Amino acid sequence: MKISENQLSHLPRIQIQKGDKEEAAAWKQGQLPVNRVYVDLLEISPEARELAAGDVQHREAYRYDSLPQRPEGAPDDYINMEDLFKRFQPESYEQFQSALKDNAADGLSLLLKFAQQVPKHPEWIETYREEMANAK
Repeated sequence: MKISENQLSHLPRIQIQKGDKEEAAAWKQGQLPVNRVYVDLLEISPEARELAAGDVQHREAYRYDSLPQRPEGAPDDYINMEDLFKRFQPESYEQFQSALKDNAADGLSLLLKFAQQVPKHPEWIETYREEMANAK
């Protein structure tokens, strides 16, 4: 990667006008030169690139649906917030799923709003735990 041209700063220059009782600063459009040492940060020959290509390992990234149900280090009575969301607010859960596909931030904000409601509804947790115990 070679840097071949001098980048000029887009900062305005200040010019002092003399002759008035007070010296006033005035803006003057222009560019200030920036002195930089030009350095080639990355010089790799085609032969080296071929050697490196043989060592690159391609692996499948973790997919969302392949993540474990319980995070490592979570307590034994851990409850997945998405499962609660799906069980007790299915309409909002569908909005959450579609929002995740379009804009992850919007989807996660829906999940966060639901998570903030959970402490106000302890019966959700009790019902969910009973259902899970009966399912086993």
